[in-house]
Amino acid sequence: MKLFVDTNIFADYYLDRSNHVVPLGEFAFQLIKRSISCEFYILTSDDVITELKRILNKKENELNEIIFKELIATKKIQFIKASENQAIEAEKLSGERNIPRNDALFAVLARDNKALLISRDNHYYAIGDIAEVRKPEEL
Repeated sequence: MKLFVDTNIFADYYLDRSNHVVPLGEFAFQLIKRSISCEFYILTSDDVITELKRILNKKENELNEIIFKELIATKKIQFIKASENQAIEAEKLSGERNIPRNDALFAVLARDNKALLISRDNHYYAIGDIAEVRKPEEL
């Protein structure tokens, strides 16, 4: 099963976040662990990397070492780029549905790659018709 993993899931993993009730970091860790053990194949994009660099204040090579190292080593992750048409569609969806451009783009990328979108972002409920969205603990 292919999963397009949103920025917030990788941030939950690295920062071991929790919302005082739910262990978000643990759920993200289990998702990555299950991927490494061949249950899932993860897709992510350059835009996720850009967001992670900003949120975590890290360089791309640091992200590869601290977040993606085992996924890369086991060939369980693919970094994809949006096409011009996908970017245009995301821009349009963003305006029509009043959601951030990257959220729209990630839904389009998940759909076009036949992947389940994994996120905690509430914006995705506005575009559930574009891509199926789940939280890590719902898998």
